[in-house]
Amino acid sequence: MGWGIRYVTNLFPSCTRALGIDVSPRMTWKAINMFENPPHASFECSDILAYDPTEKFDVVFSFATLYYITPMEQLGSLIKNWVKPGGLFIAGTDFYTENDATSHWPSMMNLDMDRRSISEWRSLFQTFPLINIGHKLIAYHHLTSPTDHPTLFIW
Repeated sequence: MGWGIRYVTNLFPSCTRALGIDVSPRMTWKAINMFENPPHASFECSDILAYDPTEKFDVVFSFATLYYITPMEQLGSLIKNWVKPGGLFIAGTDFYTENDATSHWPSMMNLDMDRRSISEWRSLFQTFPLINIGHKLIAYHHLTSPTDHPTLFIW
């Protein structure tokens, strides 16, 4: 979900096939043309809420994506249909209430966005039909800004 395909292939170097999905034709084009991607990566422009995979995945990695889906609760049953039994779902977000640097995003982008606290993100994922929900707050270097933003990863 989104175009964080480089992140997931770095996290899982044994990955033999990676599929990036983004609803935005512009972002899909950027993912394909502006970055060096692994040879086993492919990309689709699709609405994730309508995406119906022909097979389930070992790992589903969502980076800077979920908060555009309002309300996010509708994702629970979809994620279950995307991840193989015993598989892994990882979500990364920098849009949460404890991160003041992102509070202006909805007005700046003129979009509805679902901003939650870390505890609300955790509670949301506990309602999904998944197990072993944990979270870790890490720092990363933002792709388009020289400013470091803390990113919350939920797995």
